[in-house]
Amino acid sequence: MEEKLLIVKTFNLPLNQIRFWVLVYRQNKTIRPDIPIPESYSNKSMEEIRVKMIPRHNEMKLYIEKTEEIDKRSGKTWFPSFERDRNIIVFLKYFDPDKQTFEGLGHLYVKWSDKVGDYANILRKRKNLSPKTPLKIYESYHATKSNGTLKIIVYMIFLHSTDQ
Repeated sequence: MEEKLLIVKTFNLPLNQIRFWVLVYRQNKTIRPDIPIPESYSNKSMEEIRVKMIPRHNEMKLYIEKTEEIDKRSGKTWFPSFERDRNIIVFLKYFDPDKQTFEGLGHLYVKWSDKVGDYANILRKRKNLSPKTPLKIYESYHATKSNGTLKIIVYMIFLHSTDQ
């Protein structure tokens, strides 16, 4: 994928630390990452990938994911596996009530069955808060029904520290 090399060079990103996700339009008029482009597509053009992954759309928008994860044995960077029917990528934001501002804190991969509270320690660590800092955690989600199955899509988690 020549385009990946051009993007890496343009944005000064390490090639082995990025992967592309196809962005899709949702019913609520938002655009969200849907699925990563498989490594097996690395020899295809962006147009071939678009036709294969989102054939009903005339254009393809991408999300660039950057990893800092390094395998301790091999020294290579890696991405967590993603299984569309088992997990979801969730974007984290911290809300500062005094400044009335949001701060992006990256993303997590979570299982559909997990509870938001299961990630409280990770959220505190991302914001460099003490492990005992109480949090108010909010989910922004959208529910859809497809083929009779209710599907809830979590878009992001908002954090509000009550330890001010």
